[in-house]
Amino acid sequence: LPLLLHFLLHPDQVFTMTDLSEQVWGAADAQKTMQTKVKVAISRLRGLLGKDRPYILTSRVAVGDEGATVVAYGLAPDFPFLVVRRVPEVD
Repeated sequence: LPLLLHFLLHPDQVFTMTDLSEQVWGAADAQKTMQTKVKVAISRLRGLLGKDRPYILTSRVAVGDEGATVVAYGLAPDFPFLVVRRVPEVD
């Protein structure tokens, strides 16, 4: 679940669909297909975490100089988690 891992590694940030498509899937464009992929991934992640628990929040953030807003996603501040990384073995 690369999307969940991305949120867990950046718990205090919100990400636009463009941010997520670039940072999680490496897509350098914001075509409609990538927007759909992000929306589907968010929906599936919410389903896995429990739809009755609002762990993935949706908000709007301003982008550009004109003050236009776009949809952004991030972890709820009260999401309980612990990220453990494997430490390389030393010979």
